[in-house]
Order: sequence, then C-alpha cells, then structure tokens
Amino acid sequence: MIELKELTKKYDEKIAVNSLSLTINEGEVTVIIGPSGCGKTTTLRMINRLIDPTEGSILVDGKDVRETNVESLRRNMGYVIQNVGLFPHMTVAANISTVPKLLNWPNEDCEKRVTELLELIGLKPEEYRNKYPGQLSGGEAQRIGVARALAANPPILLMDEPFGAVDPLNREVLQAEFLKIQKQLKKTVVFVTHDLDEAIRMGDRILVMKDGDVVQYDSPEEILSSPADKFVRDFVGTNRALKRLSRFPISDSFHKASTVQEEAMSDCSTIRALEQSEFLWVVDSSGVLKGWIQTDDCEAGKSISEIMTVAPWEELGINRNSSLREALSRMLAQEVQTLPVVEGHGLLIGEISLSEIQNRSGRG
Repeated sequence: MIELKELTKKYDEKIAVNSLSLTINEGEVTVIIGPSGCGKTTTLRMINRLIDPTEGSILVDGKDVRETNVESLRRNMGYVIQNVGLFPHMTVAANISTVPKLLNWPNEDCEKRVTELLELIGLKPEEYRNKYPGQLSGGEAQRIGVARALAANPPILLMDEPFGAVDPLNREVLQAEFLKIQKQLKKTVVFVTHDLDEAIRMGDRILVMKDGDVVQYDSPEEILSSPADKFVRDFVGTNRALKRLSRFPISDSFHKASTVQEEAMSDCSTIRALEQSEFLWVVDSSGVLKGWIQTDDCEAGKSISEIMTVAPWEELGINRNSSLREALSRMLAQEVQTLPVVEGHGLLIGEISLSEIQNRSGRG
C-alpha cells in the first residue's frame, strides 16, 4: 500500500530522516516510535505532503504522491492529531461531515454517515450529534476526531500521538475502541507514539527510529523477544513478558461468572448451602453489574441487598476489549484476584482471574 524509498528530509545541515526505506502493508497498523527528535512525526507528515522530502519518494498504490494533487491526496488520508483540532463553532455532526461536504456528498448521505460513525465509536447519535466541542470530555473529543478522519472512508489513516493528551484510564478505553474499529474496517494505519506499551498494543508492525535512522522494523513479538541492538534492548527495557500482555485482549481469556440477581430473594441462606464459590457478582434484572456478595454472609432472614457490597460497574468492571496487562494493573491497584468483565453499559459477561493472566503470560 505505502512504500518509502530512500526517504530523506534535511533542515539546513540537520538530517531529520535519513534514507528511510520500508513497505507499510495494506490493512495493518504500523507504529513509528522513538525518542523525541528521531524523525517519526516528520516521516508521517511527508506521507500526506504536509512537508516534502529532500530526497527519495513515497508511493501509494504504486504512484508517487508528488504526482497526485495535494487536496485529493489528503482527502484519501484521514489525519488524527493529539489535540484533536475540532472546529469549536461547529456541532459534532458538522465536524464529522466536514470532508464529505467538501466532496459534495448529499445532505442525507452526510447525516447517515454521522450516525454510522457515532455508533461505531460508541457514542449515542441522538445525544452527541448536536453538541459542540466545548461540551465534550477529552476522551469524547478524541473519539470525534477519529470519526472525522474516517468520515469519507479513506483507505489510509495517519495518527500522530492521537491519545497522548488523554488521561491513562480513558487512553486505555480509546485504544481498545480503536482496535475494535480497526478489526472491522482494516484501514492502513500509520501511528506515531512515544509510548512503548501503546506501540506494542496497537501495532501489527513497529518501526523503531533513532536520529532519523531505522533501527528495527518488525512485529511487536520480535521486537520484544529479539531486539536488534543495545538501543532497542534498552528502549524495550525489562519485564518483556509483562509488556507482551498488552498484545492480548481480555476477550480471549475470560470465563463465565457466577451471578445472582439483586431482587432474587429476601432470604439468601440457600445460597450459602448451594454455592461453592466464595463470592457472587450481583446483577439487576437486565444483567447489569451492581456489586458482589460473600457467600459466607448469606444467613437466614438476610436479603441480597442487605449483604451486597455496592460497586458501580464503571469503577469495578473491565471492558472485554481491554488488554490483559490493563487487567493485571487493575488487580494490583485494587488488591483483588478477579475482575468482572463487562460490555456496553455495564452488562456482566464474565470474569477474568489472576491465574488466567499468569497462564497466558506463561504461554508467551
């Protein structure tokens, strides 16, 4: 899909990118990572001609980008940046439909596309389409930025530190949501980050750069297991098995959870006799997580509500698209060995245990 051939960018005597050659495969996420000033953002900006190379060439589908009209080139490349760049005076719907309107899409097609994309990024269209950027949280605004980049259905998506300005918890959620979207859409993505954990989680391939040079271009597994040199080895650091957990979603490892409905009984003593589990997750009639009970607390005359430890699903539950590393981090922070796995607005679909994470880590 994208070929970089002997790509070089110089600023006076300083070489920002030095004779870079590589192929970015169609439908994959290629992450560019390295220390500040290594040339990663410069490389990204040369792909859509925000800046032009000093030497070398960039081919998209075999055609040199310098032979393509700049506006046409950029309309075929979605672009997402760290600080979003939404137009503050325009609604969410207007922001998302910016490029389709430039392409003269009919209004009904623009409206339909806005609805599709809001649903895709997990925001309710009826609630968000008429909001303004100032009414959004940082995570919501970043999602809208991704939706805007996808609006005209470009085959290529360029992302420059897209989640860097978001707090760690929302960043994990955005990463999981993007991977879910990418699994459906299979865009060709070039993703710049300074965060190794993010690179390992997001990338099909990782390009490690230093001082404008390619140091290693490989799969995350190979970079973790076989660093090319001391620089990559030091960059990757220790605890490689732990970092590898970022590659695996919870959805591959969780199992069915034992539950009881909050309204199920006013006398919960039978639970103690019948259940072998030390605890049960408590759900409402719709299956939404409400908390948990210790089965030893089930005594004659006591209801589920009386003995339940209430815990909002937003605080307790972990999304099925989150990584095993995130699950392990949450377990250590909360001092628990099991987490409930939820989807949507708190629907309990299972649980993940410390032993399952340890087994997955052992399989490497």
